[in-house]
Amino acid sequence: MEQIQSHEVKDIWRIREGLLVEIHKYKSLGYHIHSKKEEKRVKGCKGLTELTKEYTDSYYQKTFPKGTLFYHGSPVEPVTDPQQFKLRLNRVVVQFGGQSMKLMWYLKTSIHWSANTNEN
Repeated sequence: MEQIQSHEVKDIWRIREGLLVEIHKYKSLGYHIHSKKEEKRVKGCKGLTELTKEYTDSYYQKTFPKGTLFYHGSPVEPVTDPQQFKLRLNRVVVQFGGQSMKLMWYLKTSIHWSANTNEN
């Protein structure tokens, strides 16, 4: 396994080629804000921004203080308790360049693994 992103809000690990695990280390504050707000991008975590100025949302009638973190438009709060972390498994499409037998093996293996780990 190889860690490809490390941040207080989200880590990403590559288990093997084409298979990633995202560890979401935050809790959502329950809103999704589409309005323009004064924010800056946080380096090291794609989709994470931080308010540079207090923001009041007219739809929710809610004020968010300067420094509030937003992950893809939703305000979030980092958590440190591993019991509250959420895991997400992602399969990345890999281009094999003409090796159709290898591609078929990869798809068959991934589908089999996914079916056997999704038993809830």
